[in-house]
Amino acid sequence: MTSPPTPPLPALVRGAELRRWVRMAVELGPASRIIGPVAFAHGWEELQALVLRRPGSPAVVERRMLSSRRSARLGVPVVPVPGAAKARDAEAFESTVLQSIDAGSVTSFLERLGRRADAEGGRIAAQILSMGHRPFTVPEVAAALGLSQSTLSRRCAALGLPGAKALVSLARIFTVERLAEWSGQPSGVVAAALGFSNPSNYRRLVRRTLGAAPSAVREQGGASHLSQVLLDALAPTPAATGRT
Repeated sequence: MTSPPTPPLPALVRGAELRRWVRMAVELGPASRIIGPVAFAHGWEELQALVLRRPGSPAVVERRMLSSRRSARLGVPVVPVPGAAKARDAEAFESTVLQSIDAGSVTSFLERLGRRADAEGGRIAAQILSMGHRPFTVPEVAAALGLSQSTLSRRCAALGLPGAKALVSLARIFTVERLAEWSGQPSGVVAAALGFSNPSNYRRLVRRTLGAAPSAVREQGGASHLSQVLLDALAPTPAATGRT
C-alpha cells in the first residue's frame, strides 16, 4: 500500500547553492518520510501563503533574510539556514525541522499541563517533549535539566509522576502518533523517521507502555487520546497519588 504524499516544507532561500543544500538535508534524510518536498517562496508574502496552506508546518528561512517582525507574523517556528551551510550541518538542521513540525500542539499541551501541574512537573515535561523527535535516554533528560539521574528519579517520585523511563516512552509514542496524524503517514513510517530501527520495535514499545497495539490507540483517539494519557501521567490527581 502506497503512503500518501508528504506535506511540503515552505522555505524562503534565495541562493541556488543554499537551495540545493536545503533540498539535500530534507529530501534525502529521514524527515522526507514526514515532510517535503521543499516549496520555495519568492518573498515573505508567498511564504505566508504556503504556511497557511498547511497549518503546523515550520518555515525555513535563510539566516540573512530573517526578520523578527516578519517571522512573528508567520505564527509558526522558523528554522534558519546558515549562510555557509556545510554537509555536516544537515543532520542538525533536519532534526530542528522535525522538532518544529506541529509545534503548536505541544505548546497547547504544555499550557494545559501548566493549569494542572506545578512548575517542576512542567519543566520536566517540556524537556522530554522537546526531545521526542529523536531517540533519547533518561541520562540525557537529566543532563539537560541540570540534574543527576538519581535526582530526576527522586523528583518524579516526589511529584507522583511515573518513572522517567516511562515518561520518555510516552513522549516518544505521543510524538510518533502526533506527527503521523499531521502528515497523513502510517505510524510505522513516522516511527522509522524518528529513529526506530523497524516498525515492530515501535509496536512493542506501544504495547509495553500502554497495553495496546498502535491500531487500538488510534481507535481510542490517537494523538488526542495520548495527550490526555500524558497529561494524567504528568499531573496526577490527589486521588491517583494517594495525597489528600
